[in-house]
Amino acid sequence: MAVSMDGTLTDQVLLAQCEVDKYRASGPGGQKRNKTDSAVRLRHIPTGIIVIAEESRSQIKNRAQALRRLRKALALRIRRQLPTDRVPESIRAIVTRNGRIRVGQRDERYLPAAGVMLDLLAAH
Repeated sequence: MAVSMDGTLTDQVLLAQCEVDKYRASGPGGQKRNKTDSAVRLRHIPTGIIVIAEESRSQIKNRAQALRRLRKALALRIRRQLPTDRVPESIRAIVTRNGRIRVGQRDERYLPAAGVMLDLLAAH
C-alpha cells in the first residue's frame, strides 16, 4: 500500500478505496455547468463516509477538493487505538523544542496530527 512520508495514504490509494460518481451539479454557472458532469461524489467504502465537491466547473479541481474533504472527514470521524508506550510520529513531527504544537491548517501534517490528538482524547 502506498503511504506518504507522514503515514497517510496517497491520493491514488485513497481514491481506489472509493466509489467515484460524476454528475451534473445544479445551480448557477450557465450553459457550461449544465452540460458537463463536473461534480464529484466520493463514497469511502471502508467507512461509508460520503463527500461531494461541485464548486468548480473543472472535474479535476472538484475531485481534488473532494479528496481534501474526505481526508478531513476521516481524521475527524474515525478513532483508532494508539499505542500507550510511545508518542505517535505525526505528533512528534510538529512539536517544537519547548513542547508547543506548531502546525497550520494548510500544512499537510495538520489533519493527521488532529486525528491523533482526537484519538488521544478519546482514549483518556
